[in-house]
Parts: sequence; C-alpha cells; structure tokens
Amino acid sequence: MRAGPLGDSSLLARRLGDTEHGFFAARDYLAGAGRPRRLADRSRHECVLYRTASGTAVWQVDGPAGPEEVTVRGRSAADDHEFVSAVVQAGVEIGLGPEPVFAPAVQAGLLERVLPRYAKRIAPLHIVWPSRQFEPAAVTMLRDALAEAIPRWIGGHTSRVG
Repeated sequence: MRAGPLGDSSLLARRLGDTEHGFFAARDYLAGAGRPRRLADRSRHECVLYRTASGTAVWQVDGPAGPEEVTVRGRSAADDHEFVSAVVQAGVEIGLGPEPVFAPAVQAGLLERVLPRYAKRIAPLHIVWPSRQFEPAAVTMLRDALAEAIPRWIGGHTSRVG
C-alpha cells in the first residue's frame, strides 16, 4: 500500500482512491477548552502532532477560501494514526487524521469532527506490487480483495470540503 505520489519504477500499481484528513476532538476536550470556530482558533488548542518532535507543526489544509495553514502546538507526537486517535479519544488534544481511522470513534459518540469545512487532502492511495510473471495465487487473491474492499472503506468515510 502506498499513499502519495508514485515515482517511476518497475512496480505495477492500482489506484484505490483518495482520502481526507479531518480535525477530531473528544466532547470532554471541547467542553473544557472550547470549540474552534475558525482555522486560526486551532493555534490556541493543544493538538496531537504527527511525525514531528519539535512541539509545533504547520498544518496545511483546504477550506472554503482555498488552501490555508495554521501553526499548532502539542504535547504529544506520533507516527501512527491509531495512536493519534487514542490520544484524541482520551480528551487530551485535538487531532488531524484520516476519516476512516476516526470514523468508529465518531460513530460510537466518543469523538466529534470539528471545523468540518476544512480538511487535508491526501494524495491517492495505491496498492503496488512487483512485476512477476509467476505470482502466487494467494498474493493475487489478497491484492484483488484489498482493491475491492479499500475503496468502499475510504468512500464510506470521506467528506468533501466546501
């Protein structure tokens, strides 16, 4: 699986779809810290940072007026979206992450999407594999099953900005 641009290579690829990252927060967090109403409000909230160790990050998102960015700070940093979701569910900070990862907690009433008119568009998601003449049937079956299931999973949890 590869999210992002594909470079030139000998690999074969099948595009599975696109994902969006949205902003999520626990109701307890919002009750104590307030609900952000504008993107600029994010800078006054604690945020789970993804793939940074500096304590701050610049989040670039698409909104009603086009591309925007906001500098956020946070006490937690991770390189795993499931961990980001767990921190957000604990009511510690606001998180930015993929809709499909956060959807179960939203459906269970544990999290809310905040600033729904803003999202970070993520490059296409592909399944890639080496070009081999004699591929095991199990590999082909797994690839085909993923290629069928993942677009439904992504499509069921993607909201559009605007």
